[in-house]
Amino acid sequence: MKDFTSALSDYNKAIEIDSSFAKAYHNRGNAKQEMKDFTGALSDYNKAIEIDSSFAKAYHNRGNAKQEMKDFTGALSDYNKAIEIDPSDASVYNNRGIVKYKMKNFTGALSDYNKAIEIDPSYTDAYYNRGIVKKEMNDFTGSDNDFSKYNELTNVK
Repeated sequence: MKDFTSALSDYNKAIEIDSSFAKAYHNRGNAKQEMKDFTGALSDYNKAIEIDSSFAKAYHNRGNAKQEMKDFTGALSDYNKAIEIDPSDASVYNNRGIVKYKMKNFTGALSDYNKAIEIDPSYTDAYYNRGIVKKEMNDFTGSDNDFSKYNELTNVK
């Protein structure tokens, strides 16, 4: 089990030493997010981005926090910015696909899952999520193929 309370204490100390250390705010935000303190996480991600506006992971994780808070439009905006800064991160495309799926934009979700798999052909979550969206779009063969690939990659029999 991870000790997020101790992690928070460590990040607080790092921030006391250097209040311009964007990564400390980002990582403290991650710890808060794990503890389901999404408002606190947002505050820390905002500070990290204020310090370093090119911090793609901070936008990505702020998007994750917004998604947890059901702010799908805000999450999309953050994922778009993260992709603009670092278009090689498959997980951002996957997470943006999840938001698009939740917003019933199945074509957009499919496109994002395709891109995630293009970047990382072994990205199991993207195959699983793409299988779900294909099923929703009545592409049952494509859905079955994606679930089979997911099972193959995760060694599920």
